[in-house]
Amino acid sequence: MSLLTPLLWIAIMLPFFIIAMIKTNNTQIKYLLYFLLYFLIDCCIQALSKDFLSFKSQGLNFAWVGKILSLLLSLIIIFSVDKDSRKAIGFSLKTNSKKQIKFGILFFLGFLIFDFIFKMIFFRKGGNLTVKLFYFRQRCLVLQKK
Repeated sequence: MSLLTPLLWIAIMLPFFIIAMIKTNNTQIKYLLYFLLYFLIDCCIQALSKDFLSFKSQGLNFAWVGKILSLLLSLIIIFSVDKDSRKAIGFSLKTNSKKQIKFGILFFLGFLIFDFIFKMIFFRKGGNLTVKLFYFRQRCLVLQKK
């Protein structure tokens, strides 16, 4: 991933931010700037940790150091705001209603089942998903039905 990729993602998200700011009565630019700053720093940590902070000598191929640093950064930002602001943002111990929790769990389980079925249909023996392979498998399924 290029270090300029997060700027492209922010440019894609910018119209949504503008629409949200227009439709919201009480816009707090400070938290939007916190988010953008966190997003840029997090993406840089993720990209640079693969090259400079890896555990390849221990046999780990994943960028665990970057993930841990990203988690620590997010916790620092969450706990740097006062308690009332954390509640306003949504970081509190208050739970949602039973109906919302039930819907969330069912939606999540439905997504997991769909993902599992999709992978078992297309990748019975494992392998990587490419656009060419996906198109080929779709064409085979269509031809089998004929």
